[in-house]
Amino acid sequence: MTSMLDSYKEDIFESSYDKNDEMTTSSLEPTSGGPLNNTSYNSYVDLLSCASLRIAEDDWNSLVNSDVKLAVQVGLLLLRNNKELETVLEVTEKQFEEQKLRADHYENQVKNLNELLNQQTDVYSSLETQILDLSNKYKQLLDDCGIYKKKNITLWRRVEWLEKECEEYLEEISFLKKEDKNSIAEESLECLDDRAPPSFENSDKVDTKLLNRFESILEENDLLKERILDLEHDNSILEEAIQRFDKNSSETGETKLSSVETFYYASPEKNLAAEINSQSGVKATPTLQHYHELFAEIFQKIKMTRDDT
Repeated sequence: MTSMLDSYKEDIFESSYDKNDEMTTSSLEPTSGGPLNNTSYNSYVDLLSCASLRIAEDDWNSLVNSDVKLAVQVGLLLLRNNKELETVLEVTEKQFEEQKLRADHYENQVKNLNELLNQQTDVYSSLETQILDLSNKYKQLLDDCGIYKKKNITLWRRVEWLEKECEEYLEEISFLKKEDKNSIAEESLECLDDRAPPSFENSDKVDTKLLNRFESILEENDLLKERILDLEHDNSILEEAIQRFDKNSSETGETKLSSVETFYYASPEKNLAAEINSQSGVKATPTLQHYHELFAEIFQKIKMTRDDT
């Protein structure tokens, strides 16, 4: 600032000296009045130099005062602007720090979300593999259920056939009883005079044949009972497996078992009989006690006939 003022001052002095030189040269030019004296000339030059100096000083002072005022105003404006800029800088720094903190927070959130996504993808992949395994197991169970249903149907038909045979045997036994009684009465009447004991060879043969046939039927019945018990055990195992599959599928969001399968496996005895009735049209019994009673009655009747004879 001082260098600018010095240069401005030098320019003013140079301009004032140029004006004074012009004035002196114009004053020194010869006029029509006649030649000038040296003393008057020197005094005139001194006056002019003093006047020019005073004018230059006045100009300088006025210029300096105006420049100082302008400098003061500019300084005040600069101070105000500096204060405003400082406040703006503080605000921007605070905003920048806040944005930094937010950016760090968002980065941490993004990292956590990436970790969660990776974990979820792993879980979903494991669930997909489990679902595939469960679906394959479910298909196998359905196939096994179909096979066991067919076996149960064949066994129930075999039992019904045995029932029919038992009824036929009972009819034969009743018919043979009547024939034996008639033959015994005739032989007793014929042998009263001779007092010979009646012959029971035919009845013994028939009884032995019937006993052998009933024993074979009882053996077949025992085998059928064992097979039915095994099938019921297998059905219970299948029910447990299907219940586990239901639980697993409900946990993973795969609960799609059919209502027919769940109804069939809810109570195997009743629903099995109902299904056999619907498919074969023959009344099925849920237990085998009826057959035991029938065979026991037949065996007792055979013994009674032998005792009577």
